[in-house]
Amino acid sequence: MRTNRMVVAIIFVTCLIFLFTTVTAEARNLTASTIKIGTFNPKDAKSGFIFGFNHGMVIDERVDVGFSADLFRKTYKKDVQIASQEYAQGINEKTYQRELEFTTMVIPLMATIDLKIPISDYRPAPYLYLHGGLGWEMMFNSEKNYVDNTKESRFYNGFGYMIGAGMLYELGSSSAIIAELGYNGCRVSRDQKKVQGLPVWDEVNVSGLMLRLGIRLGIL
Repeated sequence: MRTNRMVVAIIFVTCLIFLFTTVTAEARNLTASTIKIGTFNPKDAKSGFIFGFNHGMVIDERVDVGFSADLFRKTYKKDVQIASQEYAQGINEKTYQRELEFTTMVIPLMATIDLKIPISDYRPAPYLYLHGGLGWEMMFNSEKNYVDNTKESRFYNGFGYMIGAGMLYELGSSSAIIAELGYNGCRVSRDQKKVQGLPVWDEVNVSGLMLRLGIRLGIL
């Protein structure tokens, strides 16, 4: 079941890339790129910053289709104070040692569609902005325990989607800013196996809300 979903997602993204690489040179000029930054609060991980890049082909004045790549990275470090010393100059120096370092990185790769719906006849015009994405997500975890001198890494992946809504405000003929509230829906898993004939796997729920700001460059 999970393998079938991965195959479908890979075929879907591959077909989209194929469409982009086979369009005419004139059509490729009708593109726009968006850079986004914001906060992401996944259910089974600590919240942090998420960075994203979206590149799309402008179908008409309302619809873009394209692809996106996002990066969420969160690092946790456990530091313990082991000594302190006060100098004559009034400087209080503390000595720390690091016992544990844990890093989580999530990379969603999506085929996307964006809708731009004008809400005013005045220029520059504000737009209602709707975003949707469908694709595959990967999560990398690494843990280093300095006390036990051990390292461990884990890789998860799974089918995911993104939806978002917000405002797009036109700055110029080829630029705009975006404010978006979005949701990433995905459960990533690893270690599919069988115990006493029953399927067993590890799973992390990386679904959660995103609040992002972005700048769009290219034809509107």
